[in-house]
Amino acid sequence: MREAILWEFLFFISKRRICREERISTKTYYKIKKSQDTLPKKLEKQPPHSSLTKSEENLLIEEIGKAQLNCNCLSGKDVRELAQKMYSERTLLDRDFSRGWYHLFLERHAEELGKIKCDSVDENRGSISLAEVNEYIKAVNNALPLITDLRLLLNMDESGFGRRPDYKQRRTCVYRKSVNIPPLWRAATDNYHVSWVCCVTAAATHLRHLFITTRKRMDPEFKNTFLSNFGDFEWALKGYMVESNIIYWVREILLPYVIQTRMDINNENHPV
Repeated sequence: MREAILWEFLFFISKRRICREERISTKTYYKIKKSQDTLPKKLEKQPPHSSLTKSEENLLIEEIGKAQLNCNCLSGKDVRELAQKMYSERTLLDRDFSRGWYHLFLERHAEELGKIKCDSVDENRGSISLAEVNEYIKAVNNALPLITDLRLLLNMDESGFGRRPDYKQRRTCVYRKSVNIPPLWRAATDNYHVSWVCCVTAAATHLRHLFITTRKRMDPEFKNTFLSNFGDFEWALKGYMVESNIIYWVREILLPYVIQTRMDINNENHPV
């Protein structure tokens, strides 16, 4: 078919004769020719040094710093995709930002930017020193003589149910040297992660439970089950404990329990 189209342009042969020689119909000829004209065009490439303006590169550096402050540093691919988006918004053109551009970008801003392979924030939070453990035990021992009712010696913790595909993996992160927060990234979880927040007392009792899920709305039938009497449900983007959830737990579960217990023992100032 390609040879037939070439004959048309080089030798001015009629389409009808071309189709007869190739033993195809004119309908088939136009169908194939149209499909070749509408093939998707590849991203336009340009020398990497002239892709972004100086102000756009400064904005890109700011975005790298913001991600670092959020403990979710950008990868090299993230930086390239963000640069492509900035360029496209200004020129209305799609351009492929290659690894070559990325390495030259880091070289131009070597005093401000760096890259390092690091753990996720979920792995980093598990690095607890022996000194911190001993300090915790010391604080518990100091609290024990002050407690006359063991129902007010509390231990709250969170346990998660779900799959962590990035468990124990490391990733290369781009970071800003002027930001004093170490480079970290947030691991992905599946869409069914649930956190169970529970609190037990030294008197072998427990507070109302809190479950944190990725579902914003529960099924209508949920209220007819025993679980609504067992605990509360809150929402979080990944099903992990976040600031709004811990505030809810303190306000709606912890404080009512403490107030009621203090009333039961007739001591409004009993420490917790």
